[in-house]
Amino acid sequence: MWLPAACCGSWQEGSHARRLMGVYYLVTGCCYQPRLQGGRVESLPWREVLRTRYHAETCGGLRYAQAAEATEDVCLREIWEELSAAEYRHARQLLSLLEQMVLA
Repeated sequence: MWLPAACCGSWQEGSHARRLMGVYYLVTGCCYQPRLQGGRVESLPWREVLRTRYHAETCGGLRYAQAAEATEDVCLREIWEELSAAEYRHARQLLSLLEQMVLA
């Protein structure tokens, strides 16, 4: 399906904005409220749950990556690397949820 370039650009910019708002929340624990969006964004407990889980997944990914670097066993290194990649993939999925729901 062909879409005009302006439409794709607009969609991509919206996607970037949602991603940055998700990252802003992860870093600050506060929802970014652009001035153009009138009204108050209600704070919901699921945001904090997603934020907590995101940080746990990224920390897990880092620990597995460090374990992979520390071992000389090739098989064990491969397992640690796979587990690290899985943890980072989970973190990206959680960030995606935040991107979709941060303004909900």
